[in-house]
Amino acid sequence: MAVSPDDKWLYMGSVDSGSTTMTHAVFRLDLTNPAASVTTFLGKEAEAGSDNAHFRNPLGVACDAEGRIYVADSGNNRIQIFKPDGTFLATLPVQAPHQVAVNRKTGAVYASQFLDTKRMRLVKFANLNSTAPVEGPILEAWHDDARRRLSPLIAVDDSDAVARVWVRQYNGNLACYEDAGTAFRERKTGGSFKLEPGWESWRPWEHQCHMTADPAREELYCREGGMSFGDGMIRVDGRTGKVIDRFGRSGGAPPFNVEHAKMAPDGKLYIRALTGGQHLVRYDPATGMLDTMANAQPFDPKSGDFKGKPFSSVLVRAALGPRGFQDVMGIAPNGDLYIPCGAHPEDVAKLKEAQQPVPREQQYDPFYGVLLKVYDSEGKLKCLSALPGLGPSQGIGIGRRGEVYIALECQPLGVKQPDGLAADATVLQDTWGTVVKFNSRFDKYPVGYIHGRWNTNLNGAATHFWTWAGFKNIVERGPGPVRIENMLWDYPGFSLMKGSSCNCPKAAASMDGFERFFLPALHTCTVNVLDANGNVIVRIGGYGNMDSRGPDSPVKDPKTGELRPRRADDPKDLKSPLAEPDIGFAHPNFTAVTDEALYVNDRANCRIVRARLVYAAEEVVALP
Repeated sequence: MAVSPDDKWLYMGSVDSGSTTMTHAVFRLDLTNPAASVTTFLGKEAEAGSDNAHFRNPLGVACDAEGRIYVADSGNNRIQIFKPDGTFLATLPVQAPHQVAVNRKTGAVYASQFLDTKRMRLVKFANLNSTAPVEGPILEAWHDDARRRLSPLIAVDDSDAVARVWVRQYNGNLACYEDAGTAFRERKTGGSFKLEPGWESWRPWEHQCHMTADPAREELYCREGGMSFGDGMIRVDGRTGKVIDRFGRSGGAPPFNVEHAKMAPDGKLYIRALTGGQHLVRYDPATGMLDTMANAQPFDPKSGDFKGKPFSSVLVRAALGPRGFQDVMGIAPNGDLYIPCGAHPEDVAKLKEAQQPVPREQQYDPFYGVLLKVYDSEGKLKCLSALPGLGPSQGIGIGRRGEVYIALECQPLGVKQPDGLAADATVLQDTWGTVVKFNSRFDKYPVGYIHGRWNTNLNGAATHFWTWAGFKNIVERGPGPVRIENMLWDYPGFSLMKGSSCNCPKAAASMDGFERFFLPALHTCTVNVLDANGNVIVRIGGYGNMDSRGPDSPVKDPKTGELRPRRADDPKDLKSPLAEPDIGFAHPNFTAVTDEALYVNDRANCRIVRARLVYAAEEVVALP
């Protein structure tokens, strides 16, 4: 995006989606008109070309001091320059340009260009009439179809005589290069993404940063990141943030990558290991070693995607189809494990033999049919399908008597927006879901039934609207009504729930020992806490950025007006404009909770926030 020098126009390049159906245009929005709509300004939408009236995948855009528009026409290996009225002006030859920026004092043009899927180069043209670029540093990138948005971004600081080009690199660090005329000179920034020892492989901006907490030890287990494949995990002291142990890609005693993990009430950690989470293992934090379950079987270290030390596991069949990762499991107070798994043909055969409901054969893909399997603490299967009709879910909690709480990609009929928004607000339907509590008990299955997904018969009036994948058959992939049976209550206010053909953008709720459900609510930038009756006890947080640190947030300097850290000699009444909300989130997506604190992965701010849990009234009672 780029803003014109008179602050009137916002220009936007096309979406870099990796698709063959690019928009091939540059769009414009009138910033002076609150009712204005985005219009096509340059190029022809959905029509690629190589003449001066067309683009082929235009990405970055920039404006100079005269209001001229510079477009990184990536597919045509050029930067196109236009007058403010849209008249073509000039071309700069650049191989596969991605981003473009202009020094508004000198007219120098800077661009990042692709060399391959892992490397980019920073280049400079002296002005819009130059044809000989100055080659700059090589930048780390990752530009395959899955991670296009992680490629470096650039911005120019032209406030001094020597211009500086700032680069947000793939690894999250900031780099700064001074324009030395015929070369670039790297400048130390002090603004890098600082990682403490043990956190070097943590990638909080990724989609699958699952977390779970150990209340007895006040420890946190964080998946290091990744998308659709198993990744490393770190064990952290919750009070200090110091790393205690590392798993998988990071090293440490458990030798495998982790899909996700969940802490049990007895202090043992259950891990779904390797790609797809097909191997269920148990880890003992007291020894720092695996603790073999009675029903575990030896795993051949030479097979599949694992070539390390042998270990024993319970084989939990993973999902088929394009969604390689698994939904988050839950662990009950009695130690039972509730594990969502993609339906495999052998599972379906067993259900048919037992005359139990089954997904349609097209629905073996986990977008369309998921079996909620229940195991005891030693890995013995207790129920093959505890919630017929299930699709993707994002967090399971189990109450003291076996009540199942689960976040589903559906909404109550007639409810148009998630809880917490104004009555006239609008929100995309497939971005939020509903927490449902089933009136279930231990060892009584199924816990409920979702009619209308695996079968087309609602068996009564519909209660909810399923937002996307898996309704009726794989071809339609459409939304539709369902009836949820044996439901105690529902709460329409969980997000981000990405109910679409790509389920990578994830979030997950967690439950504490008092049966309170802590669920992300991206639409309000809060974590909403439900009691056992579905009431919102409190909304924790509000929108904020990296500077949002409550009373310790940066203050405005009385002389310069610039934000800076608070000083000891500042007036006591000098209040930060960022002091409220006390906790600021930009994208809360994963939670973990103990009796002492709530932990939230704040994805867009690249941090984990630890929020101390306090109460309006507290009392200590002595035990005999």
